[in-house]
Amino acid sequence: MGGRQCKPVVEPREAGRSLRPDQIEDVKTKFRELSAAGNLKSSITKDDLTKWLALEFLPKTHPFIIDRFYQLFDIDSNGTIEFAEFLVLAYLLVYGPEHHRLQLVFNLYDLDGTGKLTRKNFQKISSALVKIEDAKTSQGENMDKILKPFADLHTSTVFVHSSIDGLGQYMSFNEFRRYAVTSQMVHSILQSIRSGRHAFSREKYAKNNRYGPFEFISSSIGDNRDGDVKMKL
Repeated sequence: MGGRQCKPVVEPREAGRSLRPDQIEDVKTKFRELSAAGNLKSSITKDDLTKWLALEFLPKTHPFIIDRFYQLFDIDSNGTIEFAEFLVLAYLLVYGPEHHRLQLVFNLYDLDGTGKLTRKNFQKISSALVKIEDAKTSQGENMDKILKPFADLHTSTVFVHSSIDGLGQYMSFNEFRRYAVTSQMVHSILQSIRSGRHAFSREKYAKNNRYGPFEFISSSIGDNRDGDVKMKL
């Protein structure tokens, strides 16, 4: 898959405490629909989940990006998605605040799982997001070699301008936030995720999408409203 697991943005119990009982029921319904055996003790295969992600949240997205998202949601790295992990997915993609979605996108880039971005990994994800390898000339020739110098320059410029320490060798999450404010790529991936906000219910979750694409603000985690839900990894 080409990447390592990152520290989860939220743990399953935190995600569960942040959702209303009716939202958890919506998540359960969708999990049963996607899981192999149709119950909460079952799991969702990689193939089924990536197809659903591509349909609901990431249309026209490079398969490498979809696979990376799958890897991030497979918290225990066992190759399938259990209900606890699916609950985290639902919270991050639909119900949670925007700054948690931004952290998820940061983890998308963090292929080494170290909590900081390297230029190599940043360029690898950026190239997949804009599908450089699929670009062709009017004669049908691949343009990836032609575009690589421009991709290198873009990466160097981003790291230097976003750097807090002035070195620009790595990018922390705080530095990534600075970059995200004006990044069309980050804006596009967040907009794509928001497009699936009705994936769990017909209800319009307008209050979860009240922030603009470049407004990353903190919000408190809700009270435990469904303490009897058991979630283990």
